[in-house]
Amino acid sequence: MTSHMVLKCAKTGRLFFTTEEAKEHAEAFGKEYANFDQVGLDHKVWVAAETGRVCYTEADVQRMKVRDPDSKTWEEKDVAYLMELQKKKDAAAGRKEKFFASVDAKKLALMVSAKNLGKNRSAKALHFTRDKGTIEAAEAWIAENSGPDLDKLPDDFVEEALASLGGGDVAMTGEDDVDMTPVVDDRKVGDPNPPEIKEKVRQDLLQQVLEMGFSEVRAEKALYKTDNAGLEYAINWLTEHADDADIDLPLLKPPPPKPKMSKEEAEAKALELQQKLREKRAEQERQADKEKEEQRKLSTRLMAEAQEKSKEEERKRAIEQQMRE
Repeated sequence: MTSHMVLKCAKTGRLFFTTEEAKEHAEAFGKEYANFDQVGLDHKVWVAAETGRVCYTEADVQRMKVRDPDSKTWEEKDVAYLMELQKKKDAAAGRKEKFFASVDAKKLALMVSAKNLGKNRSAKALHFTRDKGTIEAAEAWIAENSGPDLDKLPDDFVEEALASLGGGDVAMTGEDDVDMTPVVDDRKVGDPNPPEIKEKVRQDLLQQVLEMGFSEVRAEKALYKTDNAGLEYAINWLTEHADDADIDLPLLKPPPPKPKMSKEEAEAKALELQQKLREKRAEQERQADKEKEEQRKLSTRLMAEAQEKSKEEERKRAIEQQMRE
């Protein structure tokens, strides 16, 4: 089992879980803050139940009660608790990134930059309108679900969303799931874009791009690639890709989407994955509790050995003192 070194600033009592963090603290605040003591995982800390604030001494708790009236209930914890809490926060952050990666990256970027929509609400909208696959559908979902929770991404929601897509191990492709069967590329300059491309291009935007002197193939490609986000984005795409060797070739016909599960099949799959996720989390918690107990025993043993060593040294000093007298 890997042991953890936790350092406590002698000046402030603040804890650091890596030497790098401790060094940064010392460099930021000066020599007075460069003295650290090593503490065990059973070292006491206090955590506010309402706000999650952490204090490292009882005196800090009293000061924080005055500074932050919302932090009313303070619970005595230990360093091991803080480390486990940080692990959970890191895991939650990782799941959130997987959720962002589970939706179409291009559409998400366009909604955030071109439409000036928040990333959380945009990702949720794309998730719930995955079957439609358009920014327009996502925007409509946002309009229908506006409210104080629209920009929130609680961990339980993220877990369920990932479970419904395959248990959380989502590939960061940025594209919707499609059949990747190889296709024959027989395109040549002068051919039109496939009907499947043309039907997804907004005709009003297409007319504006054509009026600026671009060919129909290029104009359609630009609008399709930018998901009809607007004239500015289409022109930017055309400028960036003007020197591409295939700029005047039509786009390939998009492969057909994978067969979708029925509603009943999707619900059954989601329930199965959620159950597996709960079992996995329960096992992780059992393992964490086991490691915490082992670490506590190790810390207690090391502390007892240190105390015994200290007593032995005191006895030796006492004997030496008597001999000198």
